[in-house]
Amino acid sequence: MKAMKGDLPATRFDPTIRILASRYNLDPNLIKAVAYVESAFKPDAVSPKGAVGLMQLMPPTAAMYGVTNLTDPDQNLKAGARHLRSLMDEFNGDLTLVLAAYNAGSGAVRRSGGVPAYRETRNYVRKVRERLGAPDLRTTAANLPPRAGADRKVIRRTTDSDGTVRYTN
Repeated sequence: MKAMKGDLPATRFDPTIRILASRYNLDPNLIKAVAYVESAFKPDAVSPKGAVGLMQLMPPTAAMYGVTNLTDPDQNLKAGARHLRSLMDEFNGDLTLVLAAYNAGSGAVRRSGGVPAYRETRNYVRKVRERLGAPDLRTTAANLPPRAGADRKVIRRTTDSDGTVRYTN
């Protein structure tokens, strides 16, 4: 089997990853990079914090997606892909925020207004992005979607005849 991209080796999980990527409208390399960084493709991996399987799912997260056997590669990959899709929707496709939330949780990302200042999370985001060939980590609160009920101000951009750009609300 040929590797999907960059530093991502071919694995026996590639066919499943491709199917899930198509089903959940994700880049297969994203799923693969997360699995690589999380577990090095070891279905029975268990972290010191209790995350399990290829996608290193915490049991409560896995339960949300109906996983009954965390070490089953198909169940674990499917739940991980569904969780990534959910985070992509929550964070408007901002890869850096999605990865930070996958590692530290959505609440931590929202509370910090971006990637939390946790060394583990920053290293995690960097490692996954490097595997994807997209190492940029610059994301701030400006990339976060507005909170429910937040006032939304419309800012208009106009360009004068002399080329001057003006922003007004």
